[in-house]
Amino acid sequence: MNTSRYQLDFIQAAVEQLKDFLFSDLIYWPIGIRAASGYKAYPQLTLGTLILFLHQADALSTDLESIAELSRSKNEFELIRTKWQTHWQRKAEAEFLARIRLWRDFLQEYRKDPEGNFDRYEYEVTRRVMLEWLGQESSSLKRPEFEMLNSLDLLLRSLMVHGEFIWDQNMKSEFPKEIFWYLYGKLPVNWPGSG
Repeated sequence: MNTSRYQLDFIQAAVEQLKDFLFSDLIYWPIGIRAASGYKAYPQLTLGTLILFLHQADALSTDLESIAELSRSKNEFELIRTKWQTHWQRKAEAEFLARIRLWRDFLQEYRKDPEGNFDRYEYEVTRRVMLEWLGQESSSLKRPEFEMLNSLDLLLRSLMVHGEFIWDQNMKSEFPKEIFWYLYGKLPVNWPGSG
């Protein structure tokens, strides 16, 4: 059974390092903690991963202790984001640009070799989720970046086989279909129309 402990440990470590991360030149910051036995290794700290973990913890925190711990971390997170807003927005923009290139590259790889890449979608689509938030976090992103995201979305809509929520069902409440439509389906094994 999934619990929020995995997310909460990452969030706590991330919040402790957040100011140093914001003032650094890095987009990907080594978090320096190990996941408990049986859990996958933690990703590096980025604004996108931190926001993702906060949303996941929201969905998975069901006991009073976890809810209280998450609330404390969210308060610290908001204080840092507000106090260092310029650094925050710069970091969000840099990460948006890096992640949109990676997302575009994945979709191009899928177009070239659907059979060799369709099963990567559940992992790769995490980048699209993060782009949703990062685009809102940076006021200095330009029109071409959003046009690129829109064109990638149009491509994805034409390819996707719509279906059930693809991540842990306990997280579904945090990712409504109206916004996160790309989490409700998968890519086909073959390029549409080729089979």
